Amino acid sequence: MAFTATDIAAWIGATAWIPPVVYWIYGWLVKPVVQIMPEGQVELGFTTFGPIFNIRLALSASNKDAIIERMWAELQHESGELRKLTWTGMRETFSEITDAAGNRQLVERDQPAIVLKVSTLLLTEKLVRFQDLAFQERQRPLRDAFVMHGVFLSKQADAHEALLASRQFFDVLEFYKAGFWWKPGRYSVRFCIEGRDQARVRAQSWEFEMMPYDGDALQQNVDLVKIDFENTLKSHLPDFKPEPVPWAWRYVPLVKP
Repeated sequence: MAFTATDIAAWIGATAWIPPVVYWIYGWLVKPVVQIMPEGQVELGFTTFGPIFNIRLALSASNKDAIIERMWAELQHESGELRKLTWTGMRETFSEITDAAGNRQLVERDQPAIVLKVSTLLLTEKLVRFQDLAFQERQRPLRDAFVMHGVFLSKQADAHEALLASRQFFDVLEFYKAGFWWKPGRYSVRFCIEGRDQARVRAQSWEFEMMPYDGDALQQNVDLVKIDFENTLKSHLPDFKPEPVPWAWRYVPLVKP
């Protein structure tokens, strides 16, 4: 059967839509997979923000670039207690500068936890900060009550001392004491993500062990919460000298189970 020029033109026109559709179907079916490679050490803390879990991560994507919109770490104690700490910020190191005297200085930038693009071509390396947002949400009503009571007392001559002696301040401090959940033992760690195109993370887990002396060091931070609040409250007073707040941080090895 012979094809005319009109037949050929019609055939080409009919098949022209196939490549875009195939590309669209491929893009819809293929989901980005993120691999997370943590540094072999975690930073554990407890401040006025509550429990803190910081770690340097290298991330890569396969299939296609990934856009991460949420990330969190699930920490499960050997007793079975499960804690979720959410990505709240990160820091990226760009370069290291050495002056004539041999002193080294890192050029870094802090970034908010809005979105993170992970490429299939290059590793993404960040110091990622995780915090217990559930702790902060439970604390919010107490802090708001404390602030509102401060507004109520603001016209008194002894407003600062009255506020620090108030029931509202006592409630805030008691919350921190009761909300401290770090404890000695082995923790398993799993990272989770949510992102565009149904991005998923390659399932992996790690472990770290908190020793009794690690827990004791972080427990002492609970007492520093009061000092930090007092420093903030009195910071605008003339000739006020803030008391040092030496937060303790624990650096613990992270290993594969």
